Amino acid sequence: MNNKNDYTFNIALIGDSLVGKSSFINRLINDDYSSIYNRTIGANCHIINKKINTKNIELQIWDTSGEACFDKIKTMFYKDVNMIVLFFNISDITTFKNTKKYIADIMSIDRNKMIIIVGSMCDSPRMVSYADAVDIGKTYVEISALKNIGINSLITTIISELKHNRDKLLFGQ
Repeated sequence: MNNKNDYTFNIALIGDSLVGKSSFINRLINDDYSSIYNRTIGANCHIINKKINTKNIELQIWDTSGEACFDKIKTMFYKDVNMIVLFFNISDITTFKNTKKYIADIMSIDRNKMIIIVGSMCDSPRMVSYADAVDIGKTYVEISALKNIGINSLITTIISELKHNRDKLLFGQ
């Protein structure tokens, strides 16, 4: 890929600790899964380059910590990124309930922020129904970094929504 990007987008991965944000990134970048938990301190940036049709797309993906002590860092991302990808663990109802808090926090800063909801660990026993997740009213995707389910689908959805929103803003489409 050449150095000229047709599109560059900033994305923040948000959600509680242990919901699979870093595992998603590890699977995406390294095509690998590790059961060893390495805590994210603050936020880590990862650059992903994709070619979709004839367009070069750069995704700057910020993997944020899910720990409460880093909440102030997360709020910076709410206004400074093109999209929030909000994770919860489908086998943990508390992480799902917390998505509503995150959405309220995001909307208090930017009512028009694009948000995709991700139900991670879809290979685990389900405590959150698909219908409940869809009822949030945002685009919803389920993934498993462990079994490599839905990873490419999520990236395709992210790029498609970002490009569509950009074209809509620029060209009124």
